[in-house]
Amino acid sequence: MNCNKCGYKNKAGSKTCEKCKASLASVSNPFELIQEEDKTTYYNCSQCAYLLPDSKKVCTKCGYNHIQKMEERKKTIPFASFQYKATTSGMKLTPLNFEGEPISRKGETNMLSRDDIDSQDMTISSQNHVEFKKMDGKWYIENGSSNNAVFLQVTRNTVIESGSIIILGQSKVFKFEEM
Repeated sequence: MNCNKCGYKNKAGSKTCEKCKASLASVSNPFELIQEEDKTTYYNCSQCAYLLPDSKKVCTKCGYNHIQKMEERKKTIPFASFQYKATTSGMKLTPLNFEGEPISRKGETNMLSRDDIDSQDMTISSQNHVEFKKMDGKWYIENGSSNNAVFLQVTRNTVIESGSIIILGQSKVFKFEEM
């Protein structure tokens, strides 16, 4: 049985702590027993919730070092060293040779099919016609259609840059832009 006052692990059935001589009597509220014996204040270990005196900064049960953690929390990063990273990337295809809304997608992997490009153009695959992927900071385009109707004629991952012109299907011309 662990002592509520000093945390020492005593033999089972002990009535008093072998280390600090405090009573090991079980009580429903350990604070009642402690407050009667002395005026020491206690806190619960933030790792395992074990009751510790304020003077104890390393938990005797789990070894959690409260001093080290308090020091780590005090550190503040200077404003000049803040680094901002875009949380959402995406892509946009703007039609160049027909009336239509731009196709915008969030995320770093975007597959387009006939329904996304032109539901009436049977030269565009109904499943995965083209895929745009961002890897290592660069956008790639990959053909997914069975008729290879993605031009640049794409047969594998190919780097694509903002401003690139892409033809999808028989005649849909788009300008690619990174968002």
